[in-house]
Parts: sequence; C-alpha cells; structure tokens
Amino acid sequence: MDLPIHLPTGRRHPRHYLLWNRMIAILADPDDRLARLAHERLLSHGEDVEFLDAATLLRGAGLSWSLTPPEGFLDLGTSVLELASLRSVLARTTPASVDVEADDDETYSELEAWAAMLGLLSGLPGLVVNRPLPLDTHRPILARPRTVVDCGLKLAPTLVTSDPEAAARFFAEECHNQAIVGAPTAAGPPPSGDGPGPLSALSGSQGAEEISARVQPSPVAIQALPYGPRLTVLVVGDGARAGAPDADGALRPVDLGPAVGAACVALARALGLSFAAVELVLERDEPTCLDVTGLPQVHRWSRDLEDAVVSALCLLLANGDGP
Repeated sequence: MDLPIHLPTGRRHPRHYLLWNRMIAILADPDDRLARLAHERLLSHGEDVEFLDAATLLRGAGLSWSLTPPEGFLDLGTSVLELASLRSVLARTTPASVDVEADDDETYSELEAWAAMLGLLSGLPGLVVNRPLPLDTHRPILARPRTVVDCGLKLAPTLVTSDPEAAARFFAEECHNQAIVGAPTAAGPPPSGDGPGPLSALSGSQGAEEISARVQPSPVAIQALPYGPRLTVLVVGDGARAGAPDADGALRPVDLGPAVGAACVALARALGLSFAAVELVLERDEPTCLDVTGLPQVHRWSRDLEDAVVSALCLLLANGDGP
C-alpha cells in the first residue's frame, strides 16, 4: 500500500483549491468526545476550524512538507490546507498499534504514516496541543521522575518488574496492599480504580492475585497508592482547575489550592504539554503524583467541569498561544 506523501516541488497549488489561512485544525478520532465538543464550540463562535480523522488522514491526503523553512500543504482532494499558516492544532493522537517486528507491507505503511505524522506535528511552527513525544514512550512518572519532583510534587514508591515474587513482596511491604498497577508504557485515561484499564487501582488479596497474573510475561509498573483524597488537575495552557470523584465516580469541580495548581502547570509545561491531566492524592495535604497524561478523557467528567475545560481549551486554540 503506497502512501500519498510527496516531497516539496515548489509547484503552486491548483487555483480551484480553497486555501485556508489562520485556521484551527482538530486531528482526532471521530468518536473522541472532547475533540467533537471543542469542534462544535469553536464553530459556534464563528471560528474557521476543520476536523480531520487522525487514523486515515495520511492515507487519503497528499502531504507536501519542508522543515527548513517550515512550509507546505495538505491536499484533501477538494481543498488544500496551508500547514504553515495554521493558527493552532488540537492533536488527539496515539502511536500506531502495530507489531514493529512484523515485515508485511501493511504494517510498514502504518509505521511510515505514524512517522510522517510525528514529523509533521513536530515541525509545525504554530501551537500544537499536544505535540507527540516520539522518544518518551514510558509514562512521565517513570521516564522523568526528577521533573515531577522538581515541580513540587511527591512520588510514591514505585517498582517496574517482571518477577512475580518481587511484585508480590513490593505490593505487600511497600504498598501495604494498595497500589496503582499498569504497563510502564500505559497511555490512556487516568486510573479510575473501577476496572482493568491501562492503569488500575488494586487492593487486598484480590489485588495481589491480579498483580501476579499481570506480571508474566510482560513487566508491570507498581506504584504505592497513598491514603488521602483523590484529585484530577486539568491543565490548559497557564491555567488549572480540579475535579474530585463523587459517590458515582464522576469528577465534580472543586477548589484548587494555588500552590498545587502552580505545580501541575509547571509539570505540564516541563513535559511539553499545553493540555494535561495530572492525577494526585493529597496525603496530609501534600500532593503525590500518580500519573500525567496528555490525552485527558471526558467520559467521567461532570457537565460543569466538562464545559469549563472545553471553554478554556477552545480559548487556547483560538489565541494560538502556548508551548
């Protein structure tokens, strides 16, 4: 399968194509609720915004892109998107889920498309929320723990292992039978504690049994879960707002102390994230960081929190400000 990716030739775009200038692009899965909400909100405010399917974009469009100087276009067939003049991009993208050891043409094309996407989003001169980080495949608390601590947040005892005995011993002795467990490369929604997702909160004898089952054959990351109220801090640009789970598990807006908010904003900025969710436990009023993700999910947010975050995100995209 050939990818329609073309080297820059200097040729002018066909005159019948519509050239978008200062537009906002949203690159996401069509079922991504947050991306759809942002798209609808921006349209309702009269912004020029285009929703692009991240999974199929480079299969059905022609890309011409030069890094020095950054210029080029995306040929969508009926119109042309001037890439260097985009005001901002909301990139809700994840790495291709393919077997990198496979040698078939389809897998190779998938990896080529993802590499092209990485290069494009990394090279765009405007605001990209968030630029993919191709080298940091591990969770930030594992890949850059010093950054988390330097920003004013604590880290709980953590072990990455594929040894069942070491995992059981750490869970009992260091975690006191209560931990966050997941793959070291886990990406996705923050831990909710109510299911076997990428990151799960486990406790007691049942938690010990599940950890033993998960350890083989792949390594797992086991992080002690301190006792204290849980808090999700949602960072958008230079601002932060917090949500705490209610009895039904939905995140409701709560007051956020300025010091904790500033630490979360500093952490997101240090990780190159304009939009992030920082999972915390307030242990004796001191924030311990459980996880950081650049792909916050809205499926368990209350309507008030959802509306506030989407509004802040749309303002960020409209202004074109940020790292």
